Amino acid sequence: MLNRSAAILLLAVIILFASCISEDESNAVKDAVGDSTNIPATTIEAWQGNLNGNIPVLIWYTKTKGILHGSLFYTNQKDATPITIIGEEQDGSYFLDEFLQDGTVTGFWHLNPQISSAEGQWSAPETDKQYSASLMHIDTNVKTMSIYNIGDVSGSYNYSYGEDGGSGSLGVIKIDTNKVVISFSNVTGAPAHNLAELDNDTLEIVNNIATHNDTEFGNCSFQISFYNGFAIVEYIDGKTDCGFGHRATINGIYLKTH
Repeated sequence: MLNRSAAILLLAVIILFASCISEDESNAVKDAVGDSTNIPATTIEAWQGNLNGNIPVLIWYTKTKGILHGSLFYTNQKDATPITIIGEEQDGSYFLDEFLQDGTVTGFWHLNPQISSAEGQWSAPETDKQYSASLMHIDTNVKTMSIYNIGDVSGSYNYSYGEDGGSGSLGVIKIDTNKVVISFSNVTGAPAHNLAELDNDTLEIVNNIATHNDTEFGNCSFQISFYNGFAIVEYIDGKTDCGFGHRATINGIYLKTH
């Protein structure tokens, strides 16, 4: 188990790498957000605490315009390895998904952060397992804009809630400086396994946001926001009539896996 000093040392190493942005990387950030005079500020927040009173955990994430991205470590493991966490801030609460490298979501975090502490809950995707979360803030903040250092958005983006929990796959091919071809193949959990599928849809992409609008089945409108290593898909103005199966959706957070 890592003690507080070791945890802070581990965090310091992580932050050192996260904050070392080269001039080329900074230019890539400016290209990604469009207006180079209005690049969103990013801070790193860090927390140390436990789940259920006996599972020690160390968390850090960047926060940029309500988007959270970072890593957590279960520090009671002999070789604690980072697990990617991605989420959003909603009405002052933090909602984070815990991803393995293949896109499998191993847990959901709901935190209510205060100045020096954060209380909340961790839950498992496929079971009723829930743990209370109790964390203390570690006073470390640096400026970074790494989520916008994107590069080529082409690739495979995925999430999976386990064998019976539903999954989503987003394929992206960039065909021009301002165009991408996207495909979705999503399925709800057992027992229904309803589908949300969309094949070879060509979309315009502006500042790494691709937008889809159609009225074939009703009002269907969504946007795909691309970041460094992940994408977030959101419906626009509740326009969800896209011809998908009952309760099937493309909405959510996708980890870039290839």
